[in-house]
Amino acid sequence: MQERRRSDEWLLLMLLKAFLFCSVVQAQTVIPEAGGTYYADSDGNDRVDTIAGFEVPFEQSAGLFEAVRRWAEDDAGEESQNQAAAGLRYRLSNQLFTQATAGAAFYGDTVRGAGRGSVAFSAEHYRVELRLERSALYETVEILRNRIMYYGAELQGTVKAAERFSPKILWVLRDYSDDNSSLRFRADLPFALYTKPLVWTLGCRQEYTSYERQSRGGYFDPDRLNSFQLVTALSGEQEDFSGYAEVFGGYQDSRRYGSNASDNFAGFYGEMTYAGFRPFSVSFVGEGGNYALMSDSGFKYLQVTLKLSMPI
Repeated sequence: MQERRRSDEWLLLMLLKAFLFCSVVQAQTVIPEAGGTYYADSDGNDRVDTIAGFEVPFEQSAGLFEAVRRWAEDDAGEESQNQAAAGLRYRLSNQLFTQATAGAAFYGDTVRGAGRGSVAFSAEHYRVELRLERSALYETVEILRNRIMYYGAELQGTVKAAERFSPKILWVLRDYSDDNSSLRFRADLPFALYTKPLVWTLGCRQEYTSYERQSRGGYFDPDRLNSFQLVTALSGEQEDFSGYAEVFGGYQDSRRYGSNASDNFAGFYGEMTYAGFRPFSVSFVGEGGNYALMSDSGFKYLQVTLKLSMPI
């Protein structure tokens, strides 16, 4: 309980420092955000995140700040982690965007540096984004206990090949602090059945991931994992409401600790934003399933996030 109290005090201190910075630079508009995330899985992990931050928009850029307090427990005990990051999002042109953040992950008296940089190019028929980062894993108690960090590189692209067909690809490389590394590839092939008033897509998704070894760091690290799934999704905007929801299911096989395993799986992901409670805006994100690649823990899981923002 004392550790949780210290974490709450740390979160308030980070926010106070950030708001004082906004006063110094005399920001005309500040958009604060506050929210929380709850995570649970079939291995007995429960995690609660408290999220607070704000955005300071300018003509072609925006200042960003976010602080997160994480507290998790399982049958063996509890762990906590604090994270803080500040950065800048900048529009170089109508087609080119960049973003960079710098921060740290705090484990008691131990501090681990973190940061992220990205550049995105968007044109009429395609979009490409490259992201480099050093970050912390945090899904479960064991991951927090082992204080797993990683360096990562991510490349993703979308091409509008036809009026109703826009394939997507994703490559992710990671190098972990417990002497492990991973490669992940994903290809999405969605076809739009309807485009008005909602966009309804139906398609397939192929994923592959592999790890150099089983490090026992608390995250799901198979030698290889292949999956094929069918995905259907709905998305749209109407007045003050916008949302996206997808349901997926398929077949996966993996190899870990010298043993092969295969099974069917299913899951969901959804997000929605409602701006009708002016001047407030409310966002909700939920996801879950028994799909290993959607969670670093690799078990059946559920995760929900609720955020509230208000321009001042």
